[in-house]
Amino acid sequence: TDAGGNKVLSDVGPWLKDQITAHFKQLRRPLTIKYIDPTYMIRSKPASSFDRIYCAELGRMAVHGAMAGYSGVTVGKIYERMVYLPIHAITMQQGKRVNPTGRWFQRMVETTLQPDFSPEIPSRPPTADGGKKNGSVLEVLSKPGSINHLLKSGDTFQRLHCCNLSTSFTPAGVPNPMHSPNSKVFLGDDAWSTQTLVRQNKRDYQGRGYLQMLRSGPRQSIHFRPEDSAAVLVTCGGLCPGLNSVIREIVMTLCSYGVKTVYGCKGGYM
Repeated sequence: TDAGGNKVLSDVGPWLKDQITAHFKQLRRPLTIKYIDPTYMIRSKPASSFDRIYCAELGRMAVHGAMAGYSGVTVGKIYERMVYLPIHAITMQQGKRVNPTGRWFQRMVETTLQPDFSPEIPSRPPTADGGKKNGSVLEVLSKPGSINHLLKSGDTFQRLHCCNLSTSFTPAGVPNPMHSPNSKVFLGDDAWSTQTLVRQNKRDYQGRGYLQMLRSGPRQSIHFRPEDSAAVLVTCGGLCPGLNSVIREIVMTLCSYGVKTVYGCKGGYM
């Protein structure tokens, strides 16, 4: 096992190289193989525009959480919402497996252009107004419903509470210096994002457990005084697409808060 307690698996690349070399040697045919570790190829690839935007958002939300006093959390995007997750809630979970009937498998099917055997959707008939919009698009394409039709007996909701330093240390309680013309950008301590409700069909009465995760973003009141604060950035020491975007956005957001001292550790965890 490694330092994190994970089982260390053998590298299939060198083994495959040796097997191919031995096979051609047995056939007495010349062969030269140049093996390049694919992880370095992935890390050295420039980040795409999507990765840069996503990584910048991760760095920005990490600063908002730190200034609000949250500790032992990581930032993630779940169901298109940026949330804070307790680190131990991730590290203590068992390894995940791909559900062949889930949306991740469906994304793989679409990416690899595998054939789709679902029935064709009939075209929508023309509207009486000649295609002009009546109301919003959502009103035209949807019909009223009730959450009671989704929630069934046995459904439960649990909140992933994140550790906040204010439970052990007195917060500064100063107003957030990041001025915004829209006060709605600030989130309260009771801003939660709920997992998507699932109901397979009308006869699906199986009770399910849903999680509520703390929304990430700036808070109206912050835990630290920016003028008295300093930050230290530590990476794992390796290169990966988007890492520069994360570092840049963290520094820029700290400067927006008024933090004037930001350190970087050479060598990371080495």
